[in-house]
Amino acid sequence: GTQNIEKHLGLTHQLTDPSGKRPPVMRKKEKHPSKNIAVMLGLNAHNPREQAIANRIIGQFDRDHFQRLLVDWVIDSNQSFREAENERLRAIFEYLSPSIAATDAHLGHDAIRQHVLQIFNAEKSTIIRALKEVPGAIHIAWDGWRSRNRHALYGIIACYLDRDYEPKKIVLGLPELKCRHTGVNIASQIYEILEEYHITSNVGFITLDNASNNDTAIEELGKQLGVNGPKRRIRCFGHILNLVAKALLFGHNSEAFEDELVQNIDAK
Repeated sequence: GTQNIEKHLGLTHQLTDPSGKRPPVMRKKEKHPSKNIAVMLGLNAHNPREQAIANRIIGQFDRDHFQRLLVDWVIDSNQSFREAENERLRAIFEYLSPSIAATDAHLGHDAIRQHVLQIFNAEKSTIIRALKEVPGAIHIAWDGWRSRNRHALYGIIACYLDRDYEPKKIVLGLPELKCRHTGVNIASQIYEILEEYHITSNVGFITLDNASNNDTAIEELGKQLGVNGPKRRIRCFGHILNLVAKALLFGHNSEAFEDELVQNIDAK
């Protein structure tokens, strides 16, 4: 009884175990996909010649390649993982190639997530190998940002010269800080990312804005790296320029001025 309920929730409503302990319910693959193709194309599956046509169509379809293209589209266009389950989108795919339905090539959101994680881990390994070959120091920078749904994220990048002495810049991570935004917690999160990429021994300078918790974070990170953190710090010139411009335009308490300005605009 429990299995039937689980199957119904998975296949009909696309609901899965949020803990990830139970694998998502998958539809059974067609035992004879060529017969499915024959029906779609109006071919006679009992006619050897027409059956051969159906088999050839199936053989020319690369299921793995189609799924990789679908995942690439989701990533590049920043689509929701559930967008691949859109019935109209799937209808377009099946219109263009009946082999998609015949080979059960559609991907659900859980399968999309697994593919994305596989791609991420593969690319991450490539980056780790590239960073090992860097001849000099690797300089890092980070900045915090809160999304509209109140997720506190920290973007971390690395800048360096590669073996050909060409300047490179890559994103190391965008971790979410779920605890208090103290300097110690920020430093721990950053150090964890640096450890993952095996670059804790060759960190150069660190660029940060002037937030007070960064003062503590750079001291704590310096201790973990075995260096003098404050002496390795570079203050972000763009942030300083932004503060100066706000002070000139809005006075000392620029945030209060901006809030009052927004309230006046909303009132009108």
